[in-house]
Amino acid sequence: MIAGRFSAVIKDEFMKPIFHPLMLAMCISVTCYASSPLKSLFERKDYAAFLPQAEAKASAGDAEALFLLGKAYHLARGVAEDRERARAYYQDARSLGSARASHNLGSMAREQGDVKMAVEFFEEALERGLKLPTLYNLAQVSSPEVPTNYWSIPEFVQQAGRAGDYLARAYAEDGKVETLFGASRQYTQVARQALPPISSGSTQLRSGRARSSGWRRVWPRASDSPGRITACC
Repeated sequence: MIAGRFSAVIKDEFMKPIFHPLMLAMCISVTCYASSPLKSLFERKDYAAFLPQAEAKASAGDAEALFLLGKAYHLARGVAEDRERARAYYQDARSLGSARASHNLGSMAREQGDVKMAVEFFEEALERGLKLPTLYNLAQVSSPEVPTNYWSIPEFVQQAGRAGDYLARAYAEDGKVETLFGASRQYTQVARQALPPISSGSTQLRSGRARSSGWRRVWPRASDSPGRITACC
């Protein structure tokens, strides 16, 4: 995946004037969609006006109202925190096609340690058009632990490569150098772990080396990929 698209992205980046970037911690706070009157009430914390309007719209099957009520109960905004109620609202919004609801259900699944379900929800959000912060979070849940034995290296290569691919796609969206560094770190780790030739999974390892060997030379001090899941968008 990375050979074509990401190499083109890097070429474009290197053609730009070179500046010394200030390395900031990645803050994944993204406005996913244009603000609506109901969302504006929620963001202004005018819960006295927001809640009755949201409940009325939700009763009529409004996906945004269902999502925002889920978010309110998820984050205790104007109401007491209630994860089960939040999940129910999110599920209703998701059934109506809400990408944000899919994303936040992924966040809740990850909080509970269900990585497989989190990936499924995040992938659904991505398919529905919510690229950021979904790509950051897919990279985070895909990022593997450092191999503890010789035979876990092939799986590590696959997972780290996948995390790098997600960050490469995120970089194509946000253009941030820290996202670029996050992708480089994943590929650099692939190279470090995959250097010794082995017979088991050797094709995968050679593939990982091939696509990341240049990264160690170009980005020797690559920063970490995003380390936390964005709770809500």
